[in-house]
Amino acid sequence: MKGVFYFFKIFIFILFFSISSRASDESVRDFYLRGLPFRALVSFESSEKNKISLSDKLAAAESAWMLGLVNRAKEIWEEVLADNSFKGKKRYQVILSKAILEIQEGNFDKAREIAERNLANIKDTKLKAEFYLLIGESLSSQKAYTQAENYYIEAVERSSGDLKNEALYLLGESQFNLGIYKDARKSFLSIEVNSPYAVRALLRLIEIDFQNRNYSRVSNWIKKGKEKYSKKFENPWIRYVSICCLLELRKLKVAKKELEDFKKWYDEKNTWYELSKAAVESANFKNLKLG
Repeated sequence: MKGVFYFFKIFIFILFFSISSRASDESVRDFYLRGLPFRALVSFESSEKNKISLSDKLAAAESAWMLGLVNRAKEIWEEVLADNSFKGKKRYQVILSKAILEIQEGNFDKAREIAERNLANIKDTKLKAEFYLLIGESLSSQKAYTQAENYYIEAVERSSGDLKNEALYLLGESQFNLGIYKDARKSFLSIEVNSPYAVRALLRLIEIDFQNRNYSRVSNWIKKGKEKYSKKFENPWIRYVSICCLLELRKLKVAKKELEDFKKWYDEKNTWYELSKAAVESANFKNLKLG
């Protein structure tokens, strides 16, 4: 149904757009770079195929992908890759895009097969890291965390900056899922503070240290998180963990105050509030009994 609707839109749009597009000097790539994927694709579909440049074909494929027209994107990429003169880094970038698309479609085996088939031929270090990362992601999606871990390690070793932070986070997740908490902790700690993955890594560190009963460290992580990522750290689970840590550190008065503040922000029927309340009441009872 989506395909039929797409071709209907293309047909209608061509009627109004073909004359102006011929009069325009803008190429398919120009429209794509301007953030107009639909116009880029219309321009591509209405052009003479023997006059379309490689850059325009690539822009058309990317435009189709952006519009959710997966099959059309695949067709254009296949046409581009059929040209044996298309070599080097850009060729493998297209292959990577194809593999990413397969992952998005849930075709994990196919994505991995595409990546593994081309891995040995890639010379560019960063691009090779992206291929390793993709293979790791396809394996993780199938819960094959042990195999995924090895590919993520390869990606970490070959990458830097944002890509390395992403690889470290995904490596940590695989290790966490395998129960290798010491290694997971090391991976999460290696992520740069300003990375988009830093918040999620910090939440995992809280979870790991809470399981290990390192309550002082957990309290410090929560404090750090609230200072740097206040909105992300305002949730019932964080408040529950914070109260539990305060109780374990024998800070009953502070825990009671935290519970009162918890009640102001969330419904009393909230599960984490109820658990926090029960923990405070239990600690208060023990304190009175000891007193």
